[in-house]
Amino acid sequence: MTRRLLANENFPAPSVRLLRDLGHDVLSVAEEGEALTDNAVLAKASSDQRWIVTFDRDYGELIFARSVPAPPAVILFRLKSYRPDAPGQMLPNCSILVVSSRAISSSSTRVAFADGRCLKKTE
Repeated sequence: MTRRLLANENFPAPSVRLLRDLGHDVLSVAEEGEALTDNAVLAKASSDQRWIVTFDRDYGELIFARSVPAPPAVILFRLKSYRPDAPGQMLPNCSILVVSSRAISSSSTRVAFADGRCLKKTE
């Protein structure tokens, strides 16, 4: 299944290229050439119905604590060390996703964490 993704500026370019080669529709903040705030990234992902792929933990706080409108999903990678193409290799193998334990109105927001393997959790 192909995904519409928004790669945050900290998501490695080799992973972006790999995901595109696998047929995913990936928009990269870093390639756009302008720095976006986290709020702007969330707004773009939400309006374009893209999943955010990131190493940035701030999105959870913005969505849950500050009630910023959420995109369909935020995939948060937490890796101690990795090759630049590793996140791109891991994502298609996730049978998706960690479902948030906290509902946000009628949003379908899901939050995933990867640490070299994909975790599943439903609450």
